[in-house]
Order: sequence, then structure tokens, then C-alpha cells
Amino acid sequence: VVSESQHPDGRCERLYASGLREQRFANGSTRLTVPGAACLTRFANGDVKKVLPCGTVEYWYAEVSSWQVTHPSGVDVFYFASGQVEAHHPGGIKEILLPDGSVRKALPDGRELAISAAHLSAEIQR
Repeated sequence: VVSESQHPDGRCERLYASGLREQRFANGSTRLTVPGAACLTRFANGDVKKVLPCGTVEYWYAEVSSWQVTHPSGVDVFYFASGQVEAHHPGGIKEILLPDGSVRKALPDGRELAISAAHLSAEIQR
């Protein structure tokens, strides 16, 4: 530990020689920041948020055991405990990969199309 400070809002902050910064908040949340790598926040309710240097944000919703990955392109991909995966595009299009392997595309006007997995966006195929 290079330095440690206590803030009036109850936050405790530690800086390590490696550059790692650790913050502990009064509500029980913690944040670890690695310069040039990632920022990881663990919330008191069990949720976890990871911000990557490329701009991708990964969020774990503990209560429903699901992930949301927000890509720099603006596409949100949701990974549900049931095995369903959905990509929500900024223009309103949704791609839905169901646990049985079938694929649907929901258009902003409400229509749904059956498509093959080969036609899914790069974000949902990751």
C-alpha cells in the first residue's frame, strides 16, 4: 500500500505500488481499478460491473443470474439463466437465440422473422 485515505462520505481508498486503486464505499460496494486494464465494481446487492479499456461494459445481475454486455457499437447482449441470448440493437432490432437453438429476429414494427445463426450479428455470436 502506497497510500490510504478515508473520505468524509465514508469511502476508504487505497493506492498500491502496482497502480491498482481500491475503493470501499460506506454501502458495502467495492471498486478495483487497474490503470489501462479494467475497472471492477462489486455492489452490495451482489451485482458486478466490469468496464474494459475497449469500452465494453459487462454487468452481472445477481438477483436474476443474468449478464448484460454493452458493446462500444451500442449493442446490448443479454445472457439469461435459461440459456436464452438476446442482442438489442440501437435501431430497435432484437436478435433472439433460444435455448433450443432456434433464432428469431424482432423488427421495430413488431414483426418477427426466423433466421439462421449465420445471420446473427458479431456481438451475439461472441
